[in-house]
Amino acid sequence: MIEPMTMTGIKDGDLIAANQNIVITANSGDLTQAALTLNGEVISTLTSAPFEFSSADISQLAELPIGEHQIELSGTVDGEEQKIALTIKKDGEFLATYAAVNYAFEDSPYALDSINEINNIPFTAKAGGWIDIAGDAEIEGTDLDTLYTRELAGANIQLAHQVSTGSYTVELHFAEIWFNGTTRPGRDARVFDVKVEENLVADDLDVFAEAGYLTAHTIKQEFVVEDGELNIALEGVTGEAKINAYSIQRMLSAWEDEDADAVVNYTDQCLGTEADAEIDEFGCALPPPPPEPGEQPVKIDGSIFVEKEGLLVVEMESTDHSDGWEFETGRNSTGAGYLNMLAAQAAWNPANIKEIIKVRIKVTNPGKYQFAWRNLITKPGVPSTEHNDSYLKIIADKFYGEKGANIVCPKVLEPDNACVASGRKLVGEAALGYFKVWRSGSPIDEWNWSSNTSDSDGHTVFAEFDTAGEYEVEIANRSDYHALDRFVLFRDGNADNNVARTIALDITTTESTREP
Repeated sequence: MIEPMTMTGIKDGDLIAANQNIVITANSGDLTQAALTLNGEVISTLTSAPFEFSSADISQLAELPIGEHQIELSGTVDGEEQKIALTIKKDGEFLATYAAVNYAFEDSPYALDSINEINNIPFTAKAGGWIDIAGDAEIEGTDLDTLYTRELAGANIQLAHQVSTGSYTVELHFAEIWFNGTTRPGRDARVFDVKVEENLVADDLDVFAEAGYLTAHTIKQEFVVEDGELNIALEGVTGEAKINAYSIQRMLSAWEDEDADAVVNYTDQCLGTEADAEIDEFGCALPPPPPEPGEQPVKIDGSIFVEKEGLLVVEMESTDHSDGWEFETGRNSTGAGYLNMLAAQAAWNPANIKEIIKVRIKVTNPGKYQFAWRNLITKPGVPSTEHNDSYLKIIADKFYGEKGANIVCPKVLEPDNACVASGRKLVGEAALGYFKVWRSGSPIDEWNWSSNTSDSDGHTVFAEFDTAGEYEVEIANRSDYHALDRFVLFRDGNADNNVARTIALDITTTESTREP
C-alpha cells in the first residue's frame, strides 16, 4: 500500500515568531523527491531523504518578511506527484505610520492623493493651507526635494492626530524656502517655537539661521501619548511659524490589534481608530450613512447653523439654495449629496450673479476663523484652472485673504464688512464684495479642500468675529460646473483654543446643529 505524503513542522494558519527556526519535513516511505515553493517560487528541491527544509539552510525561510505567505510542499510518491498547500503568517515588529503629512515626493511609500481620500489622514496635503512656495527648487541636505517645497504657515499652527496610548516617533521637516537673505530678509525674519505634546522641542527656531536657504532641517524625537491624541504646535515669535512635512510612527507587533477594531496592525490602514467607530475592512472609520435613495436633503428654511468648540460644518445641500445649484448624489460626497452649479457663468459679468445662497451662522466662540470648502469640477476634460471657482462673502467684523504676512481684501467691501488695515487689493477679478475662491489640483473630478483667493497668488480665506452672535456666509455662482460638497469655518491663528485643520476637514464629522 502506497503511503501518502504528509507535512510536519508547520500547519495552515500558523503564526511564525520573529526569530523562530522553521523546519518543514515531507514524510512518506515512498517519497523519492520533494520541492518547497514559497509564494509561487520554488526555493529548494531534495532528491533523497531526509526530506527536510530548514531556515538554517534556506535563506528565503530565514529572511521571511512580516506578512502572509503561501507555502506549497510537493513530492513524488510512487511516481505520482502530491501537493500540500497552506498559508502561514510571519510575526514581528514593524514601524507603523499613523500620519505622513505632505509626503508627496517621487517614489513616496504613500499614495499621492487628496487630503481626505486616504483614510481621513492627510497623507499628501497638496492643497488648501499647504502652499507650494518653491516649485522645482533643489533642496540641500536631502534627496527628497519636493518634501520641502510646500509649507503650512501661520501665526499659531495646531496639528492633532488620533492615536492610541504609547510611545511615538515624530519627525518634523523644515526648510526656509521664502526668506533668502538677499532679495528678501534672512536671519531673524522668521522665528518660532515648536512643541509636541506640550514639550518644547525647538525654542526660537530660525530655520534660515540653523540651516540656510533651501536647506533641509529635521527634528526627530520620541514622545509618549496618554490621552489618545498627539498634538503638534508651532507658535510664531517673529513672523509666522511654518512646517514643510511631518510623520508620526510607532513600532507595533504585526498581528496584534492595538486599537481593538478587529483589524490586525499589519493590515490596519487607520491605526488609532476610536473603539466605538464603525469601520471598513481596512480599519478605517466609515462616514455617516447616506440617505435612502430618492430622499431629498432638508433645507435650512431660515434656520441658523451653530458653531461649537470653534468648528462650523455645513452641508451645501442643506442650504436654502436656488435652482441653478443642482442637487446631485454620488461622487463620494458627504451628507445627502452636493450642489453642482449649472446656471450661466458670472465670471467678469456681475449681472449674472443670481444664484446666491445665504447661510445664517451663530458664532459662540469669537475669534479668527479659516474658511474652506470641499469642491470639484464636474465638466470632463477641462484644465484644472477652468470651471474651478465660485464667489464667497462672509459678513463678519473682518473678511480677508492671508498668505504669510500678506493680506488681500475684496475689491468692494460691504458697509458693515471690514478688512485688515494693511491689506491690499487682490489679484484677479471679483465683484460686489465677493472673493473669487478657486481650487487647484488634479484630478479635477476628485474632491479636495483647495480654497484660495487672489489669482496665481493663493491666499487662505479668513473671517474674524469680534463678539458672539449671528453672522452670514454668502455663496454665489461664478463658474458653471463647479460643485460644492460642504464648507467649514474653524478657529485658526488665535492665541488659544484653535481647531486643527486635520480635524476641521475630517469628512466623518457630522454637520453642525441648527436653531430656528
